[in-house]
Amino acid sequence: MLIFVGNGIAQLDRNDFFTKQSGYAVIFDERVFDAPPLHSILENDIYLQNLPSILVSYILDPKPGEIILDMCSAPGGKTTHIASLMNNQGRVIAFDKNEKKVQQVRQLCQKFGLSIVEIHCCDSSSILRKIENNEERISFEKETFDRVLVDPPCSGFGLRPCLGYDKYLFTEKQIKAVSLQQKKLIEVGVKLLKMRGILVYSTCTMNPKENEEIVSWILNKCKENDCEFYLELVSQEPFHYSNSSMIWQNNYEMQLNQQQLNLLQRFDPANQLLDTNGFFIAKFVKLPKVNN
Repeated sequence: MLIFVGNGIAQLDRNDFFTKQSGYAVIFDERVFDAPPLHSILENDIYLQNLPSILVSYILDPKPGEIILDMCSAPGGKTTHIASLMNNQGRVIAFDKNEKKVQQVRQLCQKFGLSIVEIHCCDSSSILRKIENNEERISFEKETFDRVLVDPPCSGFGLRPCLGYDKYLFTEKQIKAVSLQQKKLIEVGVKLLKMRGILVYSTCTMNPKENEEIVSWILNKCKENDCEFYLELVSQEPFHYSNSSMIWQNNYEMQLNQQQLNLLQRFDPANQLLDTNGFFIAKFVKLPKVNN
């Protein structure tokens, strides 16, 4: 699908268009839209995000005074949005495995004056406290957090085309590895969530194996006999804009009925009305099992 956005002067030759990973490709001198560029404008007051990324924090619905876990924080847009919605009251515990990215999140929090964010360089799939844990490593007891956001690394198949796009291509083996990591993260996140707490799972990919299959897997995982709780999908209203129309669901390992699919959000980049990146959002509540 081609969309005309304006006329401009190419800054790269043909080969560079498909190999260069940064820089200016085209400088527009005639634009269809009149929205001005925001370079250096209100940079200490606003943070630009795509619509679904904005919705994630509203769907999580953090409250002042709560303890929130953001398991995969970088680049920090959702982390700072969560802290802002809490009026900088409470605690936001955030993680990322990359020290450079952790520093970027920390700087972003400082820029916006958000003091409640505690950002740590650590794999958050290993923060559930165990008896044999090394006390030098940060860890938490089960049911510590009021709300949990799991926005894990993914294949990124929902992102718009990028220059040098080869680095975004994933093999089937890599996708399986990413899916396994996503399962580890959401499983730990559920255990760290308080009873009747809210967990939001989101990705920027269109791949069902990282979206609907993860939802189906964690719902079934919590039905096992040794589990003292279960998860239930809940409504994302009033922030529900796009349904998960999984017409190909029989080709994947999922056991979701239409009612459950209707509670999920799948943003299609081909949807010209919403005009967003590809994105997926699921919202759960953790509930105690009732013994018969």
